[in-house]
Amino acid sequence: MLKKLLALCFLVFSSHLMAAEMRDAQVAMEHGNNKLAKKIMTELAEKNDPLAQMYLASWYTTGARDGSKPDLKKAVYWFEKCTALVVCKLELAKLLGEGKGAPKDTQRALDLYKAVIDFDVKWPEGKDEARVKAGLIYFTEKKYKDRDEAERLFAIAASHGNSNAQFWTGVVTQMKQPPEAHLVEAYKFFYLANSKEKHYNAISAMESLEKKMTRAEVEQAKEWANAWSPTE
Repeated sequence: MLKKLLALCFLVFSSHLMAAEMRDAQVAMEHGNNKLAKKIMTELAEKNDPLAQMYLASWYTTGARDGSKPDLKKAVYWFEKCTALVVCKLELAKLLGEGKGAPKDTQRALDLYKAVIDFDVKWPEGKDEARVKAGLIYFTEKKYKDRDEAERLFAIAASHGNSNAQFWTGVVTQMKQPPEAHLVEAYKFFYLANSKEKHYNAISAMESLEKKMTRAEVEQAKEWANAWSPTE
């Protein structure tokens, strides 16, 4: 996770990596001295270095390589500090949306997901994850119920090849009326969701639909899925 986060932030804040302290922290990590790396990162984070804050927040989310356990309260604290970084916006939104490390704050999470989607940086994977997360809020949260917006967000991410978005597009599709007219299209999206790696919810959905579909309809759905290609 840390390598992916750093790779993105390097594109935007590469000047920070020139700092001697940051280099020292990286060298310490490369040599397995994670306690020293964490100490250096903490000192930098307290000086408002956003990359160091992102590192610390990530460590506290998953548990640092120095053996310390996750501390989601501290993760929220440091992600709040580094929201100038789009990665921090997304990770903070996920924690707040699930009420981890802080009281659940759906509105704040939704605002952060929107900010990630609109952020002026090329990060398709992160933006699509934000679309799915925001779509789920619109799809499942009574206060924010907006099925049309959920479907729109799922569809955009699905068109890029996001498997979770393809699964939820399938869910939305099979709910349309009359249901029998949308079985093939729904199955196509579930099939796509399971095409890269096992997606157990999609597999279960396909098994359920197969009980309502003819063999010809299943084959047609698979043909549509195999002919599908992602868009940018």
